[in-house]
Amino acid sequence: MRWPLFVLLGAVGLPGSTNAEPFRDALADNPYLLNEELRMLLHDEPDILASALAHGADLRNQAVWSPLQNEIETDLSRIAELSDDLFSQTHQGFGAQESARITLFTQLACAKCARAEAELRELADQHPDLRVELRSRSTALPDRLSYVIARDLGAQACARFRDAVNSSANTDEAHLMALIDQQGLDAQTLRRSAESPETMDALKAQVRMFNTLGLDTAPSYVMPRMLIRGHMPSVVLARYLARRP
Repeated sequence: MRWPLFVLLGAVGLPGSTNAEPFRDALADNPYLLNEELRMLLHDEPDILASALAHGADLRNQAVWSPLQNEIETDLSRIAELSDDLFSQTHQGFGAQESARITLFTQLACAKCARAEAELRELADQHPDLRVELRSRSTALPDRLSYVIARDLGAQACARFRDAVNSSANTDEAHLMALIDQQGLDAQTLRRSAESPETMDALKAQVRMFNTLGLDTAPSYVMPRMLIRGHMPSVVLARYLARRP
């Protein structure tokens, strides 16, 4: 085994000792001497370098993956805590008559939200066992009207109203009332229902879920083992559904 200069330095005494003087003088005369000794040591004892690199890789992996793992565990814990309210079958959902496998947090007059909802409706048509639930991230009037239309008049009436609002992207109250009238519905009755404390409390509870999950954008998807923030192409969701019966 090669004994490098810095090992010999330690063997003969501390850097401040008189025994170390010759080595300090050698280093002063040739500042590259220590580099050369280290280079030769690593050449003769490659396991030292391999061990150091492996340890460094472990530290880097821990630095990268530990925060991510903590985030995933936090997401899963929050989903489990809210699972009954997230995935239970309600008048806001569509598809199979069972617990939801995907819940979409959305709001009206949001182009990406409308696209996400349309793609999920297509997926539900393609997968007869799939149920999707909608939850609102907003307590605005369009979302409250959507909620009461679904509750009082059913999923089809609600889908027509949502399509009309998303197509127009106009959330002015007069325009919303006109859309409801055009669909042959009682606009004033629905308006009063949308203003009721019961409706407001229901929408506020959904917004609280959105915040508790740590979400910050619509659309956002919630599944039993995953959160997705922002729009996700339907082909990706289809692959997820194929993996998880």
